[in-house]
Amino acid sequence: MNRWIFDKNHIPQALFFAAFLIMLILPAAFMNIKKDQVSEYENKMLEEWPEFEMSEDYMKSVYNYVNDRIGFRESAIAVYTEANNALFGSMVNPLFMWGRQGHIYYKDKDYISAYQRLNTDREYIDATTALISSERDRITDKLSNIKGLKVYEPSANFVLSRILTDSVNSDILFDACIREKMMIRNCCTFPFLDNKYFRICFMSPEMNDKLVSVISRVMNP
Repeated sequence: MNRWIFDKNHIPQALFFAAFLIMLILPAAFMNIKKDQVSEYENKMLEEWPEFEMSEDYMKSVYNYVNDRIGFRESAIAVYTEANNALFGSMVNPLFMWGRQGHIYYKDKDYISAYQRLNTDREYIDATTALISSERDRITDKLSNIKGLKVYEPSANFVLSRILTDSVNSDILFDACIREKMMIRNCCTFPFLDNKYFRICFMSPEMNDKLVSVISRVMNP
């Protein structure tokens, strides 16, 4: 009788211990060990398993690998990001931040400085406007010549395209671009659109050409 009472009294502790073990084991069991993985929320390639060497850098690389690929990490980042956005109006992102009237801006000092200058420097405004206008026409024309793309006529500093090829979608295209340290906007979260739509912003002619080259290679390998 006493033994049963003793065991019963320890049920909460046993459940707590079991839950603690599960919290330790599950993330390790669901660790992402696939090669060439991308974090869309952090906009980066995940750390790869390093070659063994007797050095402090090796241990740091192992730590980064585990930190990047531990199970449920991407989901946890997504929940944390969305919760901060919903509760506090704060964007937790290494690349972007909220601006006035709900606009999203790059979290980059040079970008912010250029934006501030854009509001005061008339010569800079005219030069930037002319560049965007010429690049908009040129890049829209180049995208229109890529087989399997439907390009919608732009009127701003970005252009929307639809992928007509069954074997390619915006997820595949995003992955290919991020490997070249470039980025497209997957429009799957936009109302009435899906992962067959993507958007690119106009940058410098060199960067635009590089991005179009990557898109063309993925669309027509």
